[in-house]
This record gives sequence, C-alpha cells and structure tokens, in this order.
Amino acid sequence: MVRRVSLLVLLLASALAAPVARADEAAVARAKDLFRRGVILFNASDLERALELFLASRAAFPSVQNTSNAAICLDRLGRHDEALELYEQLLTEFPSGIPEEESRAVASAMAALRQRVGSVWLSADVAGASVVIDGRARGTLPLVVPIRVLPGSRLVRVIKDGYITHEARVDVAAAGEARLEVRLRPLADAGLLRIEDPAPGAELFVDGARVGVTPWEGTLGPGRHVVWTTNGDAGTVPKEVVVVQGQKAVVTVDAKPLGHPLSIEAEPATAAIAIDGVEVARGRYRGRLPLGDHRITIMEDGYRTLALAVRSTVEATPIAPARLEVDPTHPRWPRAAPGAVVLELVNGYALAPRLGSEAERNCERCPGAVFAHGFVSGVRVGYRFPAGVSLALMGGYLRLETTFARTLAAAPPPSELPTLAYDLTDRMRIEAPLGAFGVGYRHRLGERFSLGGNAMVGAAMSVAADALDVTLSAGTERLSGVVLRAEPEARAGVVLAEADVVGTYRVGAWDLGLAVAVLGLFLDGPLLERRTIAVPYVPGCRADQLACVASGAPLPDERAHRNLLVVSPQLVVGRSF
Repeated sequence: MVRRVSLLVLLLASALAAPVARADEAAVARAKDLFRRGVILFNASDLERALELFLASRAAFPSVQNTSNAAICLDRLGRHDEALELYEQLLTEFPSGIPEEESRAVASAMAALRQRVGSVWLSADVAGASVVIDGRARGTLPLVVPIRVLPGSRLVRVIKDGYITHEARVDVAAAGEARLEVRLRPLADAGLLRIEDPAPGAELFVDGARVGVTPWEGTLGPGRHVVWTTNGDAGTVPKEVVVVQGQKAVVTVDAKPLGHPLSIEAEPATAAIAIDGVEVARGRYRGRLPLGDHRITIMEDGYRTLALAVRSTVEATPIAPARLEVDPTHPRWPRAAPGAVVLELVNGYALAPRLGSEAERNCERCPGAVFAHGFVSGVRVGYRFPAGVSLALMGGYLRLETTFARTLAAAPPPSELPTLAYDLTDRMRIEAPLGAFGVGYRHRLGERFSLGGNAMVGAAMSVAADALDVTLSAGTERLSGVVLRAEPEARAGVVLAEADVVGTYRVGAWDLGLAVAVLGLFLDGPLLERRTIAVPYVPGCRADQLACVASGAPLPDERAHRNLLVVSPQLVVGRSF
C-alpha cells in the first residue's frame, strides 16, 4: 500500500507540472510551489505539514493532484471521514480528468474507506444554515450528499443567524447511515454581536460555524458563544462571548501567528474539550492555535478531568491519547449495592430412600427397600457480595426414623426344640447435629424474584438407636422376648456434603423461598453392638418347650448406615442486614 501511495504521489507531481489552460498563472505557480514542498514533507513522513501544504495548493488552484494527495494524507492520519469526503469532491470536480491507472487506485481507496466510516443524512426546514459536527464545520444546508463521519456518537449542531441553534447527538456505525431532520425555531429574543478586527478580512467562526469575515455584526440567541478568526497563518485563540437579550456585545479580536495544526481525540467521544478555559468542541478537535503556551482541559461527567499543557510551535505538537479515567465515586455511575450479612432459616421434610444399614443386609426375609422419614432444620449465616456470591456457615439438625421387620435364623440351644428363629421389628432412629461451610449464589430476576443455590461441606455427629422387638419361634410355638443392650445409642463422626437449589420471593424486608436439597453423610455410620436376646424363664417347663430356652443369645454387630443420602424439600426464610 505504501509503495502504491508513493508511486501515486510521484505520478501526480509530474502531472501538476504540465501546463493548465486558461488559468491564472500566478495562482498556478503558487499551487505548484506548495505542491512540491508538500511532496518533500510527505516523503519525509511529515504528514500533518504535508497535508497543510496540499490543502493550501488546492486553495490556490484546485487540481486532481493536490486533491488526491491531500486525501491520501488524511487517510494515513486516520481522518477517514475527511479523506472519503475529499475523494468524493475529486470525482465531482474532475469527472474526466483522472488518468485510468490513478482512477483505479482512487476507487480502491474509496471502497476501503466506505467500510470504515458512516454517513449522516441531514435535512432542515430552513436553507442557508451551517452544519457543525463535533466542532468542525461541514457545510451549508441544503446538502445534496451525506456527511461522512467516523463511527461513534457524533454531536451535530445546525446554526443560522436569527434562529435558535439546534443540537442533537446521533450514533453512527461503520458503513452505516443515520438520518436527522431539523426544524429551526426563530429567535423570539436575541442580542447583537459585533466583531471588530484591526486587520479586516479574517474568516470568522461562531460556535464552530463560519459566519463571514471581519468586521461582522449579527443576531444571536442570548447566552454563551465561542468565536475565533483565521487569516492565513494568523488567527486568534477561541474566546467566550456572552450575548444579552436586547443588548449589543462588541468584541475586538487580535490575530497572532498560528502554530502547527493541533489534533485532539478524546475518549469518551462526548467529552468536552476546552482551550484556555473556553469549551470549543466535544470529543474531537483539530485546529491551529497562536504560538505559545496553552492549557487543554478535557472533561466529562463521571470521569476525572484531564489537563494538558501544550506549547504551540511551527513544528508538529504531539498530543498524548486523551482517554479519561472513570471516577467511580461520581453520581453518574449507579453504585453496586454493598454486600450484606444474610441470615436464613431452613426447615424441611427429609427422605432417605435407603439407609444402607447392615440390619438390612443381615435380613433373610425383608420386604425390600427401607425408607426413612424425618425432618431437617438449620440456620445459615453468611456474607453476600454485590455480585451475588456468598460465603456462609451452616448449623443444623437431621432426624430420620424407620421401622421394618426381619427374620434371623439362629442355632437352637441344646434341647429337643426344632430350628429356632428370631422375628425382629427394628425401630431405628438416626439423629445428626451437623455443621458446614460453603458458598452460595443468588441471581436477581427482577425486583422481587431470585434464583440460586448453595454448596457446602462439613461434618456431622451421627447418633443411632435401634429399638428392637423380638419374637422367638420354634415350630408352632411363639414366645416374646426382649433385647438387652450394653449401650442404648451408638455414635460416629461422618463427613457432610450438602447442595441445594432455591428460589425466593421478597416480601418487604424478608425473602421467602422454596428449596430442594440433597444431603450426604459419608463414611461408616455408628456401630450397634453388645446386644443379647432374653426370654422370660418359666419354672417347670419341659425341655421341648420354647419357654425353657436359655437367655443370652447374641445379636450380630451392625452398622446403622453407610453413605446415607437424604433428599429434602425445604422452606427458606431469609433476611439481609
């Protein structure tokens, strides 16, 4: 691409040297001189000053050569909207004066630029109004072609003497279009502004729009306005003027030598750019300032103000990227709700589809799965961060009960009894004080609803008791007995894991919700041991009678549960503090 551009510059330089028919010789000579100097600066990569000379050459005498080279410089400087606009002027002003090879290069450059810029179609009910976009004059209404702009949010101002200035912001996408219809309202109240200049003939700009040459007098709406002048390489710094209704304000401008063009790109694009305390543009500024020191201030609500000290010289003035830092304490930015201490009360039904106890496995004739029922209650205290994530501690209590019948075969004592069997009815109870630590999350669905869950790990003390009823049977005889235990309860520490899904609805300061939780008690549960079967002794019984069975038959040691899983639908009541 660089090779193609350099070749194009050389070709155009040669073409400009050719004679131009019926043209003012002095203007052509000045245009040639400016063009040659511009080519030297372009080859030295001084694009800003090369652009200035190509535009000056075009002002002296427009040609294909100086117009194309100015567009190339604008493209290389990132001013794609201005480059495309200048290429379009080139095709309009010289429809048949571009050589074929150069025409192909221009068409290729324009096709690439159209993908990088957007367009604003602007119409108004009043002719002759000036259009200013982001502080840069872009023409006078009516316009027959769209205005090319860089993508982003653009501030459009439509200005006409005797009317209220119309201001609007439009969002433009790359390769996209935005339309704006403007209705200007006549000034019901106005004041007069007169600009006097010791060196008449300077171009006068009011609020970014060119309104004429000095000296100048016109009506403006009451309030603040910004004026400046340019006259070749001389001009003034932007100056604030206050116009009062029904009064005449007189301002005398004093032009001074101007420095190299200054370019400022602010981020965000809505930031105000002030020069020496006078706001001149928003988001983007390009212009020349009188030689010397100046103060650039860039500001926007919600951001930290950026102040830059700039010295305007005849050399290019580098400007650091004007990116403002967000001020998180500014009211513009809604603050995230602070974190809160959360208290939740949980109560629910508990169901264990199977205990996994050894009593079940030792059973020769059992009805199948043994279901345990009960409840679980707990308190969860934690801290919830603004993002919805929480850390919490939980303390609670689990209770399960189940009853099932089973039959155990036993060797008969030395007697004439037939085979002895024990019919047992187990009434097993499991209680587990528990504690855990974990994380949770809540996602708000509107102002009242939320959905989330918790995952916790901890420990529990499983306490098991098995109240046994026993009946001895031998043949057709049956006899009730009792089970003697050395310890009524057995204990064992186990690992706890809990996970749940919960939905809540806010009522006042409280969150009411429903949850489904799964709790797991892992590792071996309590061991039920040292149990014996006793039967009442009947004096005088015969050896072949069941009443003569001696007491003291042992029962096997049994685990109350292993890897117990509990499902629990729950009610949740919570509050944040």
